[in-house]
Formats: sequence, structure tokens, C-alpha cells
Amino acid sequence: MQAAGRAPRVPSDRGAAGLGQALAQIAAMRNSLPRLAVMPGAAWNPTVADWFELRAGLIAAEAVARAALRREESRGAHQREDFPATDPLWRRRQYLRMTSDGALAAGDEE
Repeated sequence: MQAAGRAPRVPSDRGAAGLGQALAQIAAMRNSLPRLAVMPGAAWNPTVADWFELRAGLIAAEAVARAALRREESRGAHQREDFPATDPLWRRRQYLRMTSDGALAAGDEE
């Protein structure tokens, strides 16, 4: 089983352009998941497990990229090339959750 295109690259030196490209690649791959063929057959089918692992990996990659794009500062291991300084306004609790339609939504805890 192979998803269309190559694996998305979430850059370590993050900027809005690179993160946006990564998110576009991830979205294309997530959208192609329903069209991937799972081999029929055996009682234990490894292609089913592969499909779920691929889906989980794409969701995790999207979560990392969305969180990085949203955070417009550099802090610890999170470095933004377009926002090199630490901003005290970003010292707050944030969340990323999956909505009922499978989309990821970000926000701030109050």
C-alpha cells in the first residue's frame, strides 16, 4: 500500500511557506486514503494495519505542522525562521483537537 506522492517534509527550520507546503502535501495524502486499496483475504490482514498506521502518521504529521504554523515565535526546540524571537504572549496553554469530521482545530485554553 502506498499513498500518492512522497512523504511530507515538515522542515526543522520552520517558516510559514515551508509549513504551508507540508500541510498541503499532508492534506493531499489524507484525502487519498479512502482510495487506497486494502488487499482482501486472510483472517489477519497486514495491509489493514498498514492503512491505520499510515492514517495515524498523517494525522500526527498534520498536528505537528499545524501547531508549528500557529505558534509565531521560537521557543526551545521549536524554531521559526520568520519569528526568531521568543514572545512572552505565547506562554499559554494551547490545544489541538480533532473535530467530528476528522479536521484538526487549534485554540487557546482560557
